[in-house]
Amino acid sequence: MTEPLHLWLVNQYAIRIDQPGITRHATLAKYMHDAGVRTTIFASPTHYWNVAQIESEVADASAPEFRYLATAPVATNGVRRVLSMVSFAVRTFIAGARAPRDPADRPDIVEGSSPHPFAALAAWGLAKRYDVPFVLEVRDLWPNSLVHLMGVSTKHPLIVALAALEKFLYRRADLVITLLPGSEKHIEAVAGRPVPFLWIPNGMDLSRVAPFAPLGPHEGFTVMYAGAHGIPNALHTMLEAAAILRDSEPDVRFILIGDGKEKAKLMRWASDHGLTNVEFRDPISKHELLETLPTADVLMITWLRSPLYKDGISPNKVFDYFAAGRPVIIAVETPINPVELADAGITTPPEDPAAVADAVRTVRGLSVAERNAMGERGRRYGETHHDLSKSAARIADRLRSLQRREV
Repeated sequence: MTEPLHLWLVNQYAIRIDQPGITRHATLAKYMHDAGVRTTIFASPTHYWNVAQIESEVADASAPEFRYLATAPVATNGVRRVLSMVSFAVRTFIAGARAPRDPADRPDIVEGSSPHPFAALAAWGLAKRYDVPFVLEVRDLWPNSLVHLMGVSTKHPLIVALAALEKFLYRRADLVITLLPGSEKHIEAVAGRPVPFLWIPNGMDLSRVAPFAPLGPHEGFTVMYAGAHGIPNALHTMLEAAAILRDSEPDVRFILIGDGKEKAKLMRWASDHGLTNVEFRDPISKHELLETLPTADVLMITWLRSPLYKDGISPNKVFDYFAAGRPVIIAVETPINPVELADAGITTPPEDPAAVADAVRTVRGLSVAERNAMGERGRRYGETHHDLSKSAARIADRLRSLQRREV
């Protein structure tokens, strides 16, 4: 029998499989365990947008081990958040560089994920420390995310430093796992050389979702959003659409589930504008979310207008939406759009509340059978193309090929 491969994965914001938020790494690790890959995840014990403390979970032999490095909770963007990132990277390297007493706990491969690049730099350092392959997962294109979403100048010292770090990591990765289908050209242009790629978008954990269930006739019409409440999520578009529909479509209500740095501001705006058709809810666990989403008539996601999405998108919440089997309204400008590919809903221009309101009216005007057909197409598309168990098997195969190359 092949010896298990031990993967160390560094991601400050990684969370356990049933916590609110993005559970990608914990889910992939669960399935890679079945393929002979044991995963240890280095993370922080505070969540990046609601800074809630970690809760214990039932022991599961296939679940990844979490090693937590304490960082101070940071509720806003700015210098303190950057310092938190750097602090996490330093603490991770120091903790990981101490050789484990048991040789079986040493890593065979180290992977760094890029919700921020400092964590990926720590992963590279640990890969060098143990003389093992370094894998880089590109979730966000740094520093482009700060430039295009936050309006930071390309001449800002932080941006200059991040650009240098970006090139450094691309050039030293033995494998780059990318979520964005069209990002290879950008990464190779920055690296200045060909880079070994593996495209692993977000997807669905089919073991956790119920069979597709059509929505029956009922009163009212619910538009639901579930996810982070931050600047990139452009939830002001949704609220302005709700304002447009408040009087003309009194049976339409909007439910926003989640938390984030913009939530308090969004709630104040909704209150100031008398949006009695909008309800804000706290984050809920993954299993609760997967049970709640199918209660909606249509699921929504909004984006900023930005060149950052020219390489396509792979939002985690879209695949949760597909799993729910409900139509999706997505406000985005991108050449590779999973909602369009699945024919599972309506795409509108970003930051266009009137267009979003019109899309709600359009879906509301469909028959229940037509809505169910739209939702079922999304569900089938996700099952066929974005099954996380299959994605995990692909990752495990590539990791083993890297390990064999090093022997």
